[in-house]
Amino acid sequence: MKTYKLYFLAILIGCTNSVDDLEIGEPFNDAAAIQDEWNLVRVRHVDNLDLNKKFTDISALFLSSSAAIEFTGETFTYSHGSGPNFLDNSGSWAFDDDEFPTSVILNNSIELKLKEPVRQYSDTLILAVERKCEEKTISSYEYYFKRK
Repeated sequence: MKTYKLYFLAILIGCTNSVDDLEIGEPFNDAAAIQDEWNLVRVRHVDNLDLNKKFTDISALFLSSSAAIEFTGETFTYSHGSGPNFLDNSGSWAFDDDEFPTSVILNNSIELKLKEPVRQYSDTLILAVERKCEEKTISSYEYYFKRK
């Protein structure tokens, strides 16, 4: 009988606070977190059709000089150095969803997938350009940036 009273008491106490009333802290501001200068440190070509997502490190093609991207306000600038230019040099940027971003959209046309959330304490930014065939991603290029 004591056990039932304890269960009832636990349920009663557990139901008094709504999950909506609980706060864990200030929500992250992804737009503020991405605003910085980022140096390109690694590039990988990923086979998305492979179950193990095999990749080839192609950094040597891109890192012959210092490539960097900078996000400020609603604009970006990209300097490719002597490596291949895979982005526009400058323009506007936005997240696909301000609250839960999964992509960065450059100049309303170039979609770069965020491979992990951007946080103000993070020093890594991983962006991916996906290559699709009939809406299926067959390969992607992952660009690893380090906060300057």
